[in-house]
Amino acid sequence: MLCVGNIQKRWDLLNQAVVYVIIALGGMFNVDSIMEQLEKALKKIQILHYRNYVNYFRDLYHSVKSQNQQYSYRQFSNDLGFQRSNYLHLIVTEKRKLSSKKVEQISSILKFSEKEKLHFSNMVDILNKKPGAERNKLVKEVVRKGGKPGARRLQKKQYAYFSHWYYPVIREMVELKDFKEDLDWIVDRLNKSITKIQVKEALKTLEDLGLINRNVDGKLRVTSKSISTPKEIGSECVVTYHKEMLELASQSIDICKSKNRDISSITMGVDLTTARKIKKEMQDFRTYIQELIEQSGDGTEVFQLNMQWFPLTIIKEDKEPE
Repeated sequence: MLCVGNIQKRWDLLNQAVVYVIIALGGMFNVDSIMEQLEKALKKIQILHYRNYVNYFRDLYHSVKSQNQQYSYRQFSNDLGFQRSNYLHLIVTEKRKLSSKKVEQISSILKFSEKEKLHFSNMVDILNKKPGAERNKLVKEVVRKGGKPGARRLQKKQYAYFSHWYYPVIREMVELKDFKEDLDWIVDRLNKSITKIQVKEALKTLEDLGLINRNVDGKLRVTSKSISTPKEIGSECVVTYHKEMLELASQSIDICKSKNRDISSITMGVDLTTARKIKKEMQDFRTYIQELIEQSGDGTEVFQLNMQWFPLTIIKEDKEPE
């Protein structure tokens, strides 16, 4: 009996050792798998598409997480060379800013090109500097030298986004610091200008169009900080959207306190060459405003910026292309 007992004990120890070996090997294979998943995510989550590194790291993490539910911020931090297990989580939740000293480390691990590295470095410097001329200069540099526009370009099928003025507004509300996925709360914040049925329909449409989605915790989030249409648009629903926003601007004169709005106009005589230069400056300024918003923290309110530039006299013999 004693001999049999010893044999059984040794057999149990051997089985346990085999289990440990399998776990160890599984861990090795898992690391390889994670690195492959990270590389796959890097192919579609590109740094030049962003104007705020916080959004970049957040999307990069969620892209890997969507492939591997076991992926954690601890692993994410380790993958980027940080020993502190919650470092990247602090960055993504904007509780800590990324040091410029880490730019070289991260750029090397993620294999950024020189252009990507410079773009990343500028984004880090922007958030580390205080508001002022130097920071504004950096923002303009990011806009001028960056890759693709930071704003997500809508596809034709997504033009339904502009079919109702409150669709874009509700999408922006999802980003608010105190947002609640509660129909009554949203209706109240919009001064009861729409119904709960309209809110429900808007949220569903935004999800269907891929303009908002749910994170791993099931909470709504926008898929891109800002979006845009081509500068010259022809879609009827977008034209209708502009008309509706102009109407809301008109109403704001009576509804909003003057300290919370700015409505002004200038009538001037110019030649067509100057008029088109001014139009281009306005388009660049709009892009600049989008970048400033992307670099800011969580919002608390939703504002609307309308910009108009149009002739009051009939333009004769205008042979230049539209």
